[in-house]
Amino acid sequence: MLALVSPLLALHIENLERLKADLDEIINIHSDGPLPDEAGGIIQQNQAADPRQAQSHRSWPKDCSELPASSSSGIYIIQPTGMQTIVVYCEMSRENGGWTVI
Repeated sequence: MLALVSPLLALHIENLERLKADLDEIINIHSDGPLPDEAGGIIQQNQAADPRQAQSHRSWPKDCSELPASSSSGIYIIQPTGMQTIVVYCEMSRENGGWTVI
């Protein structure tokens, strides 16, 4: 049984290492946009003076397949339907790209 679980555990460890990212490494986040907090929510850096601007928020992709085809592989923020935002690795160069690694 251990022989069956060992390769899977190694894959999970590799994926965890990929996802240990600084905010600077997240490709689809900008310094003027909202930041993810540790609970998966969003921290707004600057409060807008105009209430109409405060109501608009960033629309995150549901998964990596929603990223533009020209996107590079790397760490992205996604928001699956009905869930909080999460940080994932998007593999964009293999098999036509759009692969979400959790």
